[in-house]
Amino acid sequence: MTAKDVCDQLGRRAIAERIGRSVTAVSNAAVEGAFPPSWYIVLRDMCAAHGVACPEYLFNFLCQQKEAS
Repeated sequence: MTAKDVCDQLGRRAIAERIGRSVTAVSNAAVEGAFPPSWYIVLRDMCAAHGVACPEYLFNFLCQQKEAS
């Protein structure tokens, strides 16, 4: 599953309307291969409503670095 797959299945315009961004912003995320973390809750809910997978790896979440022991 890729960001483009999610956009194709949900529709860029539908995503843009729900997140309050432009269709261009949604298309840019699809091309970049990841969504901004602030879109996660809305996209997770949209995906759940449409039976579409919404893996967390599609979002640019910060990962906590493990400290060397």
